[in-house]
Amino acid sequence: MCTIYSSVQYVYSNSDPTSVYRSLSALSDVIYAMTQHHKHVPYRNSKLTYLLQDSLKVNASKVLFFANISPAPALKHESVATLQFASKCRAVVLGHAKKNIAYSE
Repeated sequence: MCTIYSSVQYVYSNSDPTSVYRSLSALSDVIYAMTQHHKHVPYRNSKLTYLLQDSLKVNASKVLFFANISPAPALKHESVATLQFASKCRAVVLGHAKKNIAYSE
């Protein structure tokens, strides 16, 4: 399992915060393209989406998204933005789950 936070932290360990926000914006673009069933999904717009493309592709595997929000009033705007992003992610339907059975002889 690969978390978005750990992926962002790994890719941008020595970068400024704007790089992180750009990557999350690119991830939002990928999620939107997948929701709208576009022929082209912009995986190469950031390092993060490029690294996660195998996990996000159709019929790849299950993807689990955790949205962490804060009860602090000072972080209300970030919590709302996180919930809106999680709502976009939830709207993605990649297809029905299929059982993969490998027979060995």
